[in-house]
Amino acid sequence: MIHRVRIQNFRCLRDVSVELERFTVFVGANGSGKTSVLEAVHNAVRAANGDPQKVFANERHGDWFYTRGGVGDLSIRCETAGGEFTTEATPPEGYPPPLDLRQKERGNGPGRNVERIR
Repeated sequence: MIHRVRIQNFRCLRDVSVELERFTVFVGANGSGKTSVLEAVHNAVRAANGDPQKVFANERHGDWFYTRGGVGDLSIRCETAGGEFTTEATPPEGYPPPLDLRQKERGNGPGRNVERIR
């Protein structure tokens, strides 16, 4: 059983530690990171039991996981009674993209125009 997890630079979680019990309930506002904690643990276990490259690069494109504006590697450390395991990933070179390569949105609401700035 995983007793503690520390998550860095995963989705909306810059640096979060969570203590886990046999029964743990996550409560919070929408967008506060409840699902991100569960996905981080899920992906760390998948990476520890298989090929981390498939978890963080091939299947989901690793840049999708990385915190916008984060500094350093993505890291998920899980502690168990028998020890710990850590999954780490370095964001792709050039991520996040420079401001002039990001999409610029114009207009409001559905059907708004999106253009690439060059």
